[in-house]
Amino acid sequence: MAKTNLTGTVLTYWEDLQDNDRAYNMGDTFPHAEAGYEVTDERMHELASENNKRGQKLININEPAEEKEEVTDPYADLTVAELKELAKERELEGYSKLNREDLIALLEK
Repeated sequence: MAKTNLTGTVLTYWEDLQDNDRAYNMGDTFPHAEAGYEVTDERMHELASENNKRGQKLININEPAEEKEEVTDPYADLTVAELKELAKERELEGYSKLNREDLIALLEK
């Protein structure tokens, strides 16, 4: 089995029997950067369920970073002059005396 790319947040104190009884405390990240074995997706899901030797959920699996969608402001890097030019191109009215915030609000309508 392949090494996992997942990480988890520890929910309660426990010792990893597969890693020389390495202790994990609540809030720690699992697996440890220097884990003594290759942690698999199967192991991650085992620890995130009650299907382990402790019979309780030991970690929450964290959402992979690459799956998080970053929300970006399409107007963030534009100057006021560029925002006004964009408003002009869209044939919007009343933009010439607006400040940056108001221009963005007008463009987002």
